[in-house]
Amino acid sequence: MKRYFADLKENMKGMDRKEAASYIKSYYWYHILCGICAAVLLVFGVFHFTVLAKVRPVFTCVMVNQEIDSARDRKLADAFSQNLGISEGEIVIDSDYVFSYGDVKLESANESSYEKFFFKWQNEELDAVIIPESFYQYLKEMGGDFYPLDDMETGSFPVYGDGGRKTALILRDGLLLAFPDNGKHKTICEKFVKYMNKESLCNGCETKV
Repeated sequence: MKRYFADLKENMKGMDRKEAASYIKSYYWYHILCGICAAVLLVFGVFHFTVLAKVRPVFTCVMVNQEIDSARDRKLADAFSQNLGISEGEIVIDSDYVFSYGDVKLESANESSYEKFFFKWQNEELDAVIIPESFYQYLKEMGGDFYPLDDMETGSFPVYGDGGRKTALILRDGLLLAFPDNGKHKTICEKFVKYMNKESLCNGCETKV
């Protein structure tokens, strides 16, 4: 590196500032561009691993085949965050999951959200799901299972029985709230149920099936 700068200094000997700047621009633009790119990548890396890494969801709830309303989702997530006393962004509620499955075929389906749903399930990123009863049964057929609710305070919600097991709450006829058994935030799931007993989460939800 020292040799590199020594050669550069030797080549610019006798040049004034304008000539030196022109020389560097003409013969070393590639090196300058690489340096800028490296600096940008460094800043991005620091930002990603310091700022973004700090804001990770502690609770994720998705609604399947309900009316998509991102504004409502953000409002609900922010309200639940405030209820828990945690930062915005740590709670995720997302209704952008409208897809066909089994014998259920939807014209308005976004089939990529089907893949997204099961990708998140497999990666243990889903803590709660609000789903039609038919999709609950479909998930069971696919090998999915849900966290038992025997020790959870369910409040005013009727419990959905599945072969003698209590694995979901009935929000309304045909619409269930359940908790994937591989979810990581069971304590917050219990707080979510308590919160839902005070606030009507699914007001305005329109089931697609």
